[in-house]
Amino acid sequence: MDNLYLGCYWKDRKEDADACTKRIVQCLKGVATCDQGFAEVFLVPKSYKSPYRIPVDCETLKPLVEKGRNREDVPPRKVIEKLGYSISFVSGDDYRNRDTQWSMRTMCGAYPQTPGLSNYCALSLPKKGEALEALLRPEKLTCLLRTMIDAWEPDWAIVQGSKLQDYVRQGAGIPPQSPQRAFLGWMAYFANRVGKVPDELPVYSKLNLEQGTLLTLTPELIELDRPDHENTVRAVLSGLQNAGLIPA
Repeated sequence: MDNLYLGCYWKDRKEDADACTKRIVQCLKGVATCDQGFAEVFLVPKSYKSPYRIPVDCETLKPLVEKGRNREDVPPRKVIEKLGYSISFVSGDDYRNRDTQWSMRTMCGAYPQTPGLSNYCALSLPKKGEALEALLRPEKLTCLLRTMIDAWEPDWAIVQGSKLQDYVRQGAGIPPQSPQRAFLGWMAYFANRVGKVPDELPVYSKLNLEQGTLLTLTPELIELDRPDHENTVRAVLSGLQNAGLIPA
């Protein structure tokens, strides 16, 4: 099973700690409505200590986001405003069972005005176990991604695995070490401000949301060893490149 993750990405966006905290809380509470496996949230300290459970509310999270620290006994780092705020979460405190945990990491409020992407929220699913089996259903993944889109208002969003990511990057001609990205996965979202998604793409579904377009390429998760799935990825990649939405 390929390692699956959901990601939202957006360019420079100046936001303060209060705004970022509200988005984080909305995201964490939202994914918990999609699946109860996200109901308990553990903070990942920036010191070498075990994660610990926290309530998901602005009062708890804002000081941690604002001061760039995850424990009261860790001195705050010097905050460089344009580099934004980062924080990470997991679903438990036992590193020995990391393969059965989900994890989430985010960078919000960054505006470094340098090439490449600044801000993101990435939700990595467990690598194995009952929790993964429950989340692999298309309706679950759709709920999770739409919830993340609502919280973060990204430029792009995807449901993707590492193998598919490598395949798409190779198809787009992106060098392995390049920071350039090709936002195409089993599901792919493009905000209206990024550009118009072509109507004729051979996708399973195309959903026009208020702020963008959400594509689902196939009825089930993409398997690159299936010729029909591989052909779909190639055709959609070509169509998005022709529309200027993916590097050509």
